[in-house]
Amino acid sequence: MRHFVALPVAAALACGAPVDAPWLTAPTLADHARFLPLAATPHDPTTPGTAVSCDGCHPGPTFTQFVCTTCHGPTATDPLHLNVAGYPPSGVTSAQCYGCHPQGQGLAPADHARFFPVDTPAHPAVCTMCHTDRAARQDPSKLACAGCHATRPGFPTAHAAVKDCPVAPSPEWCLRCHADGQVDRIAAHGQRPGPVGNAGPGDGRHDTHCFQCHTMVPPLALFGGTGAGVPNRPWAQDWKQADCVKCH
Repeated sequence: MRHFVALPVAAALACGAPVDAPWLTAPTLADHARFLPLAATPHDPTTPGTAVSCDGCHPGPTFTQFVCTTCHGPTATDPLHLNVAGYPPSGVTSAQCYGCHPQGQGLAPADHARFFPVDTPAHPAVCTMCHTDRAARQDPSKLACAGCHATRPGFPTAHAAVKDCPVAPSPEWCLRCHADGQVDRIAAHGQRPGPVGNAGPGDGRHDTHCFQCHTMVPPLALFGGTGAGVPNRPWAQDWKQADCVKCH
């Protein structure tokens, strides 16, 4: 049971004086937003049929105490934080939950950039556009890249010259080449100075099998290889690594 200091309030009521005691009334959904947004979110206690309640999040003697881990326990949250630096392996506290998720939602666009840039014209910060399987948001193979990209008329043409691109690339392949959402065209490749001048695919000496030269492959066994991926993006190709000695 929550306890209040009642004597001053009782005296004020007896005298008929106005009472400024906001702790006596539960905040409205709008008022609660300064602490954590509730309205129209999974934490909205007014949603029909929801199991969310004020006491479920605030089981202690005061509303200043809150618990996130009753619903967001390690079984559900640990797999979603596998690539999050600093995530405690021995169990996260509710205060740590709130420290990273003050809005009660997933990663902010700035935080998501560690994995893939969002909140851009091409990739709005709408989680369900890419993460169609909410239970496997950390699984690159569950991303819905093809839903937007493979259906575009120019997609087959854009990849026709990339000879080792699969006919129907999986999300892992998309991330392997486009981990930053970037589009590097073969025509631009030769503009980058290399050990033999501005050599590159299409110059008559170098094939357009990307992985013939860029042999460093991600370590997640997505493609059956080992190697160093891009920092913080272990599924991504490190395009700065190239193997010239293999042929030369």
